[in-house]
Amino acid sequence: MIKGIVEAGVKYVKRNFVPLREFRYLADGNRQLHAWVLGEAGTRCHGTTREQPLKHFADSEKALLQPRHPRDRQLRPQTAAVRPRRPAAPPLRRFRTCPGDIRT
Repeated sequence: MIKGIVEAGVKYVKRNFVPLREFRYLADGNRQLHAWVLGEAGTRCHGTTREQPLKHFADSEKALLQPRHPRDRQLRPQTAAVRPRRPAAPPLRRFRTCPGDIRT
């Protein structure tokens, strides 16, 4: 069940954030994503909980967070450029033919 919930969140970001944005660097992509989460995605009415995700997080989940391990703070941020995505090719249509069918 958890896997499906996580995958649904990834699918939401892929469908609602990624196609509408262009960014060349990871820092720019992270900045845009942060603004999108605080604005559009975080304040919408969630389909399952019927709550705003940021409000739900602040009310019920934020207090449960644990501090990060000190070693994690030493990791350096990624600065690699993000490769631009090529548009996907349209799907091929395949037709089944029956014996004696004259269509190809």
